[in-house]
Amino acid sequence: MTTAIAFQRKGKTIVAQVYSRYMEPLGSKRYLEVLFCKDKIGNRYRVPVYDVILTSSQSRVKKKVRR
Repeated sequence: MTTAIAFQRKGKTIVAQVYSRYMEPLGSKRYLEVLFCKDKIGNRYRVPVYDVILTSSQSRVKKKVRR
């Protein structure tokens, strides 16, 4: 499954594909979910979940072969 997100940096909206998720500890029994993503050009970003504007997921469908 491929997931794409949209977020803002320096006043611009960036659309990128998520390649990793990580839970960072914040203190006593609290965690922050962080997404690591890569845009079309190849720039990599670390995006906290609360900065995400839009999420899109796309599943890959395998084509059936008749014999």
